[in-house]
Amino acid sequence: MVYETVNACIRLLASVDLCHIVIIEHIAEANGALHPVQKAMVDLHASQCGFCTPGIVMSLYALWQTGNNVSDADIDTALQGNLCRCTGYRPIIAAAIAAKGQSATLIDQDAEHARLDAMDDGRRVEVVADENRAILPADLDDLSDVLATLPEATIVAGSTDVGLWITKFMRPISPAVFIAHLADLKAIAAEADELTIGAGVTYSEAADAIANISPSLARFWNRIGGPQVRNMGTIGGNIANGSPIGDTPPLLIALGEEISLRQGRATRRIKLQDFFVQYGEQDRAPGDVLTHIHIPRPDPMAVIASHKISKRRDEDISSVCGAILVRLDQGVVADIHIAYGGMAATPKRAAGVERALIGQAWTTETNDAAMLELANDFKPLTDWRASADHRLKVAANLFAAVAAIAARRFGRAVKLRPDRDDDMIATGKRHDFPANYDVGFDADGRILAVNAELAARCGFSSDLSGPVTDRALFHADNAHFFPHVQLRSRPLKTNTASNTAYRGFGGAQGVVAGRSGTPAHPCPFNLQNPAGLGYSARFQHRACQLEPECAPDDQAFQSRG
Repeated sequence: MVYETVNACIRLLASVDLCHIVIIEHIAEANGALHPVQKAMVDLHASQCGFCTPGIVMSLYALWQTGNNVSDADIDTALQGNLCRCTGYRPIIAAAIAAKGQSATLIDQDAEHARLDAMDDGRRVEVVADENRAILPADLDDLSDVLATLPEATIVAGSTDVGLWITKFMRPISPAVFIAHLADLKAIAAEADELTIGAGVTYSEAADAIANISPSLARFWNRIGGPQVRNMGTIGGNIANGSPIGDTPPLLIALGEEISLRQGRATRRIKLQDFFVQYGEQDRAPGDVLTHIHIPRPDPMAVIASHKISKRRDEDISSVCGAILVRLDQGVVADIHIAYGGMAATPKRAAGVERALIGQAWTTETNDAAMLELANDFKPLTDWRASADHRLKVAANLFAAVAAIAARRFGRAVKLRPDRDDDMIATGKRHDFPANYDVGFDADGRILAVNAELAARCGFSSDLSGPVTDRALFHADNAHFFPHVQLRSRPLKTNTASNTAYRGFGGAQGVVAGRSGTPAHPCPFNLQNPAGLGYSARFQHRACQLEPECAPDDQAFQSRG
């Protein structure tokens, strides 16, 4: 048996037939003692408002079940789908580390498996309540029979999209036909010339097979939702819903994928790029069901890459998603597939760009010239995620990033367009934010106390200066736990332009203050004491020559101990 975290709020009851459900009330010991994950969350103060705590506990519980060999990266991935807005992730991560290796009563998986097997009679399940009707077909043939009778039924696979139709739009979905349990749709078959994936295979189940196509795709695949979404959502569902901003279609189109559609006992196979007709319309007749995804094996010399741009790195919908497959022959483009999502009413190929590149030398000049065709290939819309102009620029930059991969492999230079990290290094220097601090530590170099003052050049008006400096205080101890700490902020009024909201809104500045220092002492909050003496030293991170004329009162923050 495999235990996976899922989003309970969109996991429909019919989809958990023959499943063993574990909820947070179940994981404590029979005598009431907390599970090690729960105890670590309490002991390390990893919960404040408590709104997100049950989900975080269950994510860490699922991670705990995998065993002791858990890395920091595993912890970060496990928490990818959990959002905490008040505690901060340092104590939550510390709780995950503390729980690792702690013993507790394990689920008797053999007993649960036997109990579930005894319930499975292999027959169709149908439940009717008032006007609602849920059907779980026995197998693929039975599914075809159901859809022949109910061609307009809602097909539910992972419900990561359909679930939101219900919770956000109150949309009725009855009759609903559930297919995630069908073994015929859960197989992955790797053959010499193609990889075939059942439409009911989840993102998590397909991850290794996708990475085997090209290792570079593993990072992209990890950007699809969080673990809960990847454990529920299916590739077939992501395609069949026809969203122009779905994560997988651009990559699969670039790979030349075909899909199998079944109606009754007949099956037809079409190119994925031909499946999307226009917004909200696919080449799928009533009663059709997508059963399999067929990905041809790419040429070993082809370069494959896919990138996703979104407002947040994790757990967010794409603004633009782009993928490319390119094969060069003696430095000339012999084959190229470029596909984008979020650039049109459907996921589609950049046909004009491809025509401009095929048969051309792979150079900066030809790439730049080809990018001019993007405006002819796509007419993106402006919405709350991104403007049309932004999408066109991002699409060009994504191609440049992908081109750089090929350039490195084939030894040809390309133009560099810096990403946000590099942009911040180059442009994020406007706002002075000096920090002075005293640090006390013991003979082992362990920090015992910190007394710090943060000052901000806020300009001639207060605006949001107070909240900015508050946030700097809240984040100054994110990276470390200080047993005794006193932090103060000084929002300084100056005769300069008002700095209403800093980049990072004070959060980044507070973290830097907690991690930075003079060249002689690279990280004063982590100072070692080579002399073996306990003493207090004062280091000035940056001299502040501004006077707090008409400044708000100093703001004091927390004292522990």
